[in-house]
Amino acid sequence: PQVLLAFVIGWVAQMVKLWRCGGQVQEAFECPVTFAPYAHSVTGSVLAFMIVYRFKFAYDRYYEAKSAIGELHCGLRNFNIGVCAFLRDAREGEPGYNRKDVKGARERCALFMKERTELLRLSGLLFGFIRHVLREQRLGYLDDPNPGDKQLLLQDKCG
Repeated sequence: PQVLLAFVIGWVAQMVKLWRCGGQVQEAFECPVTFAPYAHSVTGSVLAFMIVYRFKFAYDRYYEAKSAIGELHCGLRNFNIGVCAFLRDAREGEPGYNRKDVKGARERCALFMKERTELLRLSGLLFGFIRHVLREQRLGYLDDPNPGDKQLLLQDKCG
């Protein structure tokens, strides 16, 4: 918006100068409507300053969001490691271990494996949906405004 505004103001000033003084003006002192040469350099410096800082702030926001997504990914990975480490049957020497209950141990092991698999799947889905929501705000799906679960999980165009 600032660059467009500067362009429009410059264009209007040029049209006023041409209307008032004609097209033969070479120096600033020949027409009272023209800008002095140093006024253009000051205006250009201010615009450049604004554009550079606007890009800097945008990059800072991008980097902050990228860091937050990285921390989320690390936290989910640690959660998955904790699930795999602690969601298991008791081993020899631990409280609750019973050497004689082989059938119950197999059932518990199958149940723990099922629960671990479900938690790992859900944590992967959580990260995938968060990533999709962030990308949807920027890219979107032009060909399909309502993508289904299969499309989100298997046909991710961006990664």
